[in-house]
Amino acid sequence: MASMRERRLLKTAAGAMQPGETVELIAMARLSSAKETVRRNAAGAAAGMAASLLASAVTGGTVMGTMAFAPQDVYLVLSDRQLMFFEANPSTGGPGRYLVGFPRSGLRVLEFASGFFLKMLLDLGSGSAPMLLTFPPIPPKIRRNARALAAALPPAAGTAPRY
Repeated sequence: MASMRERRLLKTAAGAMQPGETVELIAMARLSSAKETVRRNAAGAAAGMAASLLASAVTGGTVMGTMAFAPQDVYLVLSDRQLMFFEANPSTGGPGRYLVGFPRSGLRVLEFASGFFLKMLLDLGSGSAPMLLTFPPIPPKIRRNARALAAALPPAAGTAPRY
């Protein structure tokens, strides 16, 4: 992440932080709910098929297309007290508005999977569905920060950390 984007993100995060709170880590990920991902992908496939059939019928079969669900890109700021989510501006890629923050004490890593994309299933501790964070492979700094984020948060009971 470019230093100018980091500075803008830290400036935006300062408004959501409590006095004396310090930033430990900044990362970028693609965010989706584990349950909503399954539901939206099924709904997206059905909507895509319907749109394709409609476009094909209207244009006499000359246009074919599909629609897909696109999860939201977010910036993550981990402080000594909370994990904050900020939207990523789709046109500039820079940080946008503050979305939500969760107390760090309630967060647990349910699963961390390494591969081309790093994936972390995060329990928010609020009784809601777990959040799936997907970290891109490039730039390498994002992968390092993803591993550091997983290491900074405690694993869920009965799971062994694998970072």
